[in-house]
Amino acid sequence: MVNWDRPVFDYLEEFKLNDPEQTGRVQIKHLLSHTSGLPRHAYTNLVEDGLSLDRIIPRLERVPLISKEGTQLAYQNAAYSAIEKYWNAKPASTSTH
Repeated sequence: MVNWDRPVFDYLEEFKLNDPEQTGRVQIKHLLSHTSGLPRHAYTNLVEDGLSLDRIIPRLERVPLISKEGTQLAYQNAAYSAIEKYWNAKPASTSTH
């Protein structure tokens, strides 16, 4: 079963935000609900240009946050796309249902 409350960093060590404490608190559900604290459309241009997630995700650390996780909706293509890396990083025995 997917644990929506699990921190993203537990699966993706390269996922870091401008605030190390917030990095540890941002959960899978925050990526999917666009409430990670990142501003709207940061690095969407890189996603649209086809830059790999391996190159985009480490850049998120450079982006100033606009809110605490879970408090403000800001459409975030790059962070949302990181869920692909999460699915690939999940242990094989974990169910997706």
